Amino acid sequence: MKNIFGMNLDKDELDAKKIILRETDEGLSKQQDDMGEDLEQYAKKATLSGPLSVLLYISGLLMAICLYVTFVPDEPLWWFLLPAGVFGAITVVLVICGNVRRNRVVNSDEFQTALQRSERVAEEARICLGVPADAADIDVFGCAYKIKKGQVKQGIPGCEFINFSMWMFVEKDHLCLADVGAVYGIPLSSILRVVRTERKITFDDWNKDAPYNKEPYKAFKISKNNNTDILYMRGYCSVQFLLDGEECELVIPAYDIDPVLCATGLSLTEVV
Repeated sequence: MKNIFGMNLDKDELDAKKIILRETDEGLSKQQDDMGEDLEQYAKKATLSGPLSVLLYISGLLMAICLYVTFVPDEPLWWFLLPAGVFGAITVVLVICGNVRRNRVVNSDEFQTALQRSERVAEEARICLGVPADAADIDVFGCAYKIKKGQVKQGIPGCEFINFSMWMFVEKDHLCLADVGAVYGIPLSSILRVVRTERKITFDDWNKDAPYNKEPYKAFKISKNNNTDILYMRGYCSVQFLLDGEECELVIPAYDIDPVLCATGLSLTEVV
């Protein structure tokens, strides 16, 4: 089933363009692109360089392997504690360096100014697109993919979903999702069912102000790989609907499905 917010990396286009109801004007769109580039540069400054990120991943992996060899087998190899300690020290140092670098960028006046400007542009976009002030802020799970030999392949190794922060509201019998670029609409009459799936998934980002491991999200047992920043969670919801005769799905994390059900009057019909 096609994820309607799938990104075709071969064509560099979002499948959801089929359900766009309206878009921002060209001038505002240009401001958004500029802000996106600025924030992307800050994001690069706030993370370890490529080689150091690879070293962090490798050192963490080797530390785990050494600890496994030391303690898990029937005949533990205690001398593996030494390399485990070395790789552990490297991992800790790199994590601390990464945190220092991130905090330095996040707390800088330049970044705070850029963030405030981004928020102003987002508010201008919300007004331009006619998004209600009381629209709910929810996460939507899109994905990236490529087509190889006629088969759909995951576009980001080790990461199943891309986490988008969007506004959600109902307008003229449509379930609407909006970002700063466009409003997307799914006719309520085309929705077939809402299904909850309990399998484990991975996603790339955390958009909420509250930490993923604190209330109200603690109950969803979300965890994070500190080496890759990939998040793990069990359970998501699929709003399944027909589009041009094809079954598609809008994927919503389990922690944000209630506002969708409340706004639309839909209910969970299956748990698989």
